[in-house]
Amino acid sequence: SSLVLAFPVTRRVSSSDPLKPSCITVEDDYEDLRDVKIYALVYYGRRSYVDILNAYLERNLRSNGGVL
Repeated sequence: SSLVLAFPVTRRVSSSDPLKPSCITVEDDYEDLRDVKIYALVYYGRRSYVDILNAYLERNLRSNGGVL
């Protein structure tokens, strides 16, 4: 069996006033993306940023419970 993780995400709630949007936080297990292939192309830019960005990319891999 696979481990299913849910992450808190912020969703915008429809409101009648576009200048005062409202958001709620919900747990999302990304079930709707389970069978979808997602590709990411990331331009790192400067070499000094590679370690920082790579940590976030690895966290968001499917093997770590993310969506990439």
